[in-house]
Amino acid sequence: MTAAVLRPARRHAAIYASEETMVHLRRVFVYAFHQGPWPRGYFMPEEKVFAGSFEIGDLKITPLDLPHGRMTTTGFYLNKTAASGWPT
Repeated sequence: MTAAVLRPARRHAAIYASEETMVHLRRVFVYAFHQGPWPRGYFMPEEKVFAGSFEIGDLKITPLDLPHGRMTTTGFYLNKTAASGWPT
């Protein structure tokens, strides 16, 4: 009798962030944000730096700077486009 060992495929994960935030992510998570190789089970981040509104499929995403104590964080306004048939 034989058995197949199924290993999870390495997965790419899109990471959306402003350039300022991406700099911090690269510094804090240096073990993930490098050119490889990645240990088994780790995701491979795909950096998606934004500097304004962007779209994913039929979703328009607008980043908003929001005060949070002594720092500024990023919130997101999500809006389906008219092509999706959803109200905008």
